[in-house]
Amino acid sequence: VIDDPLLLGALLPLPLAMDARRARWSACSQEVCYSRGALLSAFFGAGKTLPVKRGGGLDQAALGALAEKLAQGDWVHIFPEGHVHQGGELGRGRGSHDNQRDDDAKRRFGLLKRGAAKLIAHAPAPLLVLPFVHDGMHRLMPYDETGKCESKFWSSGSVVDVAVG
Repeated sequence: VIDDPLLLGALLPLPLAMDARRARWSACSQEVCYSRGALLSAFFGAGKTLPVKRGGGLDQAALGALAEKLAQGDWVHIFPEGHVHQGGELGRGRGSHDNQRDDDAKRRFGLLKRGAAKLIAHAPAPLLVLPFVHDGMHRLMPYDETGKCESKFWSSGSVVDVAVG
């Protein structure tokens, strides 16, 4: 959950990172960001995230709202794996529907969700799509084998690699 604000805040020029009008819109799962009390819900809402229901399909309200943001020319940021993933294999498992790739590609990249592709394919105007990947957040804020965060605070001194483009 901290990868989005921490990484983007560190990668962007300070004036852009501090301008709420130009900040990105994103999705966050209801069960992670919007079911832990009013204070956290308000926090994530103020951070321009929209609640997405895991397993809710491609026609759910959050994806429609993100599509509207794209149509208005806003910046939308979405991870195609659809959840926090640690362990070196992007988006492995978790109910994805990517059965078109061969076994080697699935092993290397895992199974991805289709929401990001739908947003791009159905955009009313050409989009600038800027892919990026990061590795090392698991050292900054590790999760246990059940998917629960092991600490409330991130560790310092960890290296996070980011590739853009």
